[in-house]
Amino acid sequence: MQMCSSSGEDLLERASRNRLHRALATVEAKLEARGLRLTEARRHLVAMTLDVTGCFRAEDLVRVSQRAGQPRASLSSVYRMIPVMLEAGLLREATFPTARGRFLEVAFERAAADHLRCIGCHTVVEYRLPALDGIRRALNAEFGFELTGRRFEGYGFCRECRPKSQS
Repeated sequence: MQMCSSSGEDLLERASRNRLHRALATVEAKLEARGLRLTEARRHLVAMTLDVTGCFRAEDLVRVSQRAGQPRASLSSVYRMIPVMLEAGLLREATFPTARGRFLEVAFERAAADHLRCIGCHTVVEYRLPALDGIRRALNAEFGFELTGRRFEGYGFCRECRPKSQS
């Protein structure tokens, strides 16, 4: 029996690099279809985006990129890349009727997440509930429909915003 000499961290790092490579290849194909190139700035934006957790806005990606050493990252360049990343499956929209602006979340090789949104302070809580996957399977079986995605978004008041009489 041969022993693996890589540490757990090495394996995670390699998996992360492989995931980034797959994401970049997907984005590059979408850019080429539009007659565009995968520039170093776009490559950096894809890498930064894959590391974001939870819901975010384009402005958040600009801040993350600038903090990570891309001082020229701009809102306009992020806005131009969002449709490409959506089409490539790197992002999905997380729409909230009470939200100010467009919220996104990373979708690339990630399980679907659902959201609770406070209509008082606009806090977003991301969660995964296996029971919702069971409902998806039941719908598939009942109607012979193959769901390729789903979204459950709940709206209400968080603990801090809920009126005291309801606590």
